[in-house]
Amino acid sequence: MDDIVTTINHKIDANKIEFHDLTNLNQDMRDYLDNKSILFYINCKQIQITINSQINKIVLKHCDDIKLNIRGLVSGIEINKCANIIVECIKEKPINSVVVENSLYIDIKLLKEFLNKTYYEIDKSKNVKIMDTKKIVYLSK
Repeated sequence: MDDIVTTINHKIDANKIEFHDLTNLNQDMRDYLDNKSILFYINCKQIQITINSQINKIVLKHCDDIKLNIRGLVSGIEINKCANIIVECIKEKPINSVVVENSLYIDIKLLKEFLNKTYYEIDKSKNVKIMDTKKIVYLSK
């Protein structure tokens, strides 16, 4: 039992929560998080994540086939060495920054009025689409 508590305490460090090796999951965070929360998803695949509250950042590393529905405010999203990721902002809330590195087939869907209010950094990635809910605004090669 002490090993489990130690592992949980290691994974939840203040406002940082790490998820490793999750597969085939529908995860609804409801409004359990706050504006200091940072979520890390590492080596995960086939997951649908719903965020309803304000959070600081979401980091995806080595993930595949992830759908992220954002209904609250997210300060930043980092996507590194991932494939087949869809990020969709459902509510009228902006994302301050989106960083995509070494990734393939990434779709970022924002409301039209927030497209120019978001900072984008896309490096060594292919088929990254930045779009409003109706049309593609940016497409990397």
